[in-house]
Amino acid sequence: MKITETVTRDVVSVEVTDECMVGIVTATPETSLFPASARELAGYLVRAADEAERASNELLHPVTPAKFDTAAISPDCRDGKHQACMGDAWDRAADHETSCDCTCHWTTITEEQAA
Repeated sequence: MKITETVTRDVVSVEVTDECMVGIVTATPETSLFPASARELAGYLVRAADEAERASNELLHPVTPAKFDTAAISPDCRDGKHQACMGDAWDRAADHETSCDCTCHWTTITEEQAA
């Protein structure tokens, strides 16, 4: 009778650091890999390098949201109740009250203008 067991241990780990670098940690200072494991490690390194490069590019060239993504819209206009809108909204970026940026106000004519 034989008793066998397979032991799995981490040989190397790859991660992208907060500094947008590829970090590699090996189990021992000198780690030897079978060819299949070396190819698998190479794949992890390429994917980690791509991820680090994307993260670095996002830091260097942040995406500016479109105006409609940051517009201060009142809850009434947001919900399609344009007639109920009093013309004020909350600017979340600046954290203060402001005028509603909904396009329905672009064509509104005040009573003074109509006279």
